[in-house]
Amino acid sequence: MPPSKKTRQTRRSKSVERADDPWVMCSRCKAWIALEHTQFTCIEEAEAAVTFLCPRCEILDVIQADFTRRIKQEAENWKLAVANLAAKLDEKAAKWETECRSLEDRLGEEQKLRENLQAKLDAVQAVQPCCCGSPEKGTEPATTPANKVEEHDEGGDAPTKPKDERAASNMENNIGPHESPTPRASDANASPARAAMEIDQTQFPEWTSENSSLQSEYTKWNARMKELCRELGPRVEFASTNWVPNKELYNDLYSEETVAYIHLKCINTKWVLRTKRLAERYEVAPCRLTEKPQRDRRTKVREAVQEAESASWRTMAAGKPALSFYSKAKQAIEKEPLYENSKGSGLLCEARCGMLRTRLLRATYTPNLDTTCPLCTLEEESIEHIVLRCPALKPQVSATSSAAATPPEQRQKLLAMALGFREPQEQPQWETVETTKRRLEHWWCANYLQDRTGPAANTPNQ
Repeated sequence: MPPSKKTRQTRRSKSVERADDPWVMCSRCKAWIALEHTQFTCIEEAEAAVTFLCPRCEILDVIQADFTRRIKQEAENWKLAVANLAAKLDEKAAKWETECRSLEDRLGEEQKLRENLQAKLDAVQAVQPCCCGSPEKGTEPATTPANKVEEHDEGGDAPTKPKDERAASNMENNIGPHESPTPRASDANASPARAAMEIDQTQFPEWTSENSSLQSEYTKWNARMKELCRELGPRVEFASTNWVPNKELYNDLYSEETVAYIHLKCINTKWVLRTKRLAERYEVAPCRLTEKPQRDRRTKVREAVQEAESASWRTMAAGKPALSFYSKAKQAIEKEPLYENSKGSGLLCEARCGMLRTRLLRATYTPNLDTTCPLCTLEEESIEHIVLRCPALKPQVSATSSAAATPPEQRQKLLAMALGFREPQEQPQWETVETTKRRLEHWWCANYLQDRTGPAANTPNQ
């Protein structure tokens, strides 16, 4: 055991430079470390050293240096992040200032247009009473050819009716298209609604703040409505629920259908984009997004999608040479009840798709390959030969024993029947399909054994 602290202090008080004390004190934590656990070879070398750190203090220094490095790295990362955020904020602020200036310019132009229109309206109202106003009491009406009294040819005193009403109507018709006559007394009650329509429409609904394109659409709508109101003037009273901007008076500025249309047209949500893309892909007839759902619309859309998918599937199958027989025999996308977990089902699927690994198919990829059937050596090894005509395979096909003498069209029908192809909504020939599976399994085992042993005499019999 190492000496106690009191013993070490007593020894060092007597003689610090004793050569028989094999302990060295750490200059930081004041802990004593055995000389054999330090880098020194003797006490004199340890005393000559300026400082000595124990392993624990060295580990603490390494950890502290690592922490300092990490803190500096995090500080640099945060500085970079703050700089990026500041740049984005400056960009947003510049964009906002540009939009504000653009809106201010538009507002100034609109104010000038209002002043010009108001000046024209004041001028028209000032001129109109002088032309067609009613005469005051005690004054005689102006003498015009329209209101002169026509004398009778025979000298009678019966005057004809004056033409004041026609003249007044002619004067009203001579007013310019952008000038409005003085409103009648009946229009006095309509002035609050008209004044409400003429107010500045710079305030947008809250739900339009999420997209600037909506505000642009509403700005165009407001400008068009105000222009239309100014052109028509007091001749027509617009108390419609679609245009009156005061909600307490009548209703919102825009009808519910208009709001839904602009919202669906301008906000490109995932649903809107996906609906548009799928409608173009499946050639679905366009419909209004705000119309009420119909009963049979879901069925029509499903039928259109199925028809488009079937057409695409048939086009894809017709473009592949290996699927030429498959595309002719099968015209609809249907589930096939022919397959189970067996080797014959897998080989049947390959044969139906034209990719059964026969010698005729392998010859297209392997040059100088003999395509003769190694089991019967009578014909080329093709799908039709294996399924219908090869005599070395069992079980024999009774219905196709004379398939070699049949015409090609009949052989194609027999091959389609043996592979399980059928007309829509028709059950397959289960016995024929099972026979085809067994023949394909026999062919596979025979080829496997022949590749392993060599001669075809080892072909197993069922």
